[in-house]
Amino acid sequence: MKNKQLPYSTIFTLLLNSALVIAGFIFFSACSSTPSVNLTKPGETSTGELETPVNPLPYRHTEFSSIADTLLRRGMDTMFLMQLLNDDRLNFEQNLIKINVTGTRKKPDYSSHYNKLSVKKAQEFLEKNRAILQEAEQKYDVPKEAITAILWIETKFGTYLGKNYIPSIFFSVALAATPENIARNKEAMYLEYTPSDSIQVRELETKIELRAKKKSLWAIGELLALDTLRRISPLSPFELYGSSAGAFGMSQFLPSSYIRWSADGNGDGIKNLFEIPDAIHSVANYLKINGWGNTRAAQEKAVFHYNNSKDYVDAVLRLAEKLGEKQ
Repeated sequence: MKNKQLPYSTIFTLLLNSALVIAGFIFFSACSSTPSVNLTKPGETSTGELETPVNPLPYRHTEFSSIADTLLRRGMDTMFLMQLLNDDRLNFEQNLIKINVTGTRKKPDYSSHYNKLSVKKAQEFLEKNRAILQEAEQKYDVPKEAITAILWIETKFGTYLGKNYIPSIFFSVALAATPENIARNKEAMYLEYTPSDSIQVRELETKIELRAKKKSLWAIGELLALDTLRRISPLSPFELYGSSAGAFGMSQFLPSSYIRWSADGNGDGIKNLFEIPDAIHSVANYLKINGWGNTRAAQEKAVFHYNNSKDYVDAVLRLAEKLGEKQ
């Protein structure tokens, strides 16, 4: 029997169907061999545990490598971090760890901040800047005398701003909780103070350990705040110097305080704590947001938030009262 030749249309249909089957097979094979989509967050493994990131660039200050890894995991800008870690001004400051963790056993004396000379200097500043102080008083409902008192006690109106390089403070204190630095601080404590018994020894050592961990986390938070500060402030983190606690400007704000409570006092769209109008408005804004009110208790609470020392609070309010008597 003679085979019949299939029509060209039928042959075309058969070839097309075969091609579709082969294409489908290739597609599904490729899908089955493709790794599953990673739905974990950046910096996490599939089990949800944090990976240790590989620092993308070399840097000079390798003593801070563990802090660098933490900051990268927390989202700090990589290039900014590398700039900090390659800065010649950055140094490990062991003494700043001690100051921030153990402090000093000597009780601070604030009496000189409200003596006759201090009252005179503060009164002169108030008179010279009365207009901007009154403006801040009306806007924030915080007395000009209280604002003046804080600016005097903090920096003598910008005369004493501090000479510590701000990034060095926070990088150093961020290492406070390492075993070697905890041991050093315990040793330093024993040089200044002799516990009476083993129970007191353990209590003091535990206190240092807990405070070291707390201050380390605090310092990391302030380093992250520096990353934010550089984006919103005219102040360069690479030019900031201040107190041993990391505060800067006439009002002595931490980077995190600058982000939360700094204010533009002269309307130029810039918040610069080294300028009198901005420093005045920033202090007023800080006190207002942190509870300043008409009662003594509210005022003490607001100033205590500024500096958690009862002697400091008493000095600010006493100087403010003395200035008020002269109005």
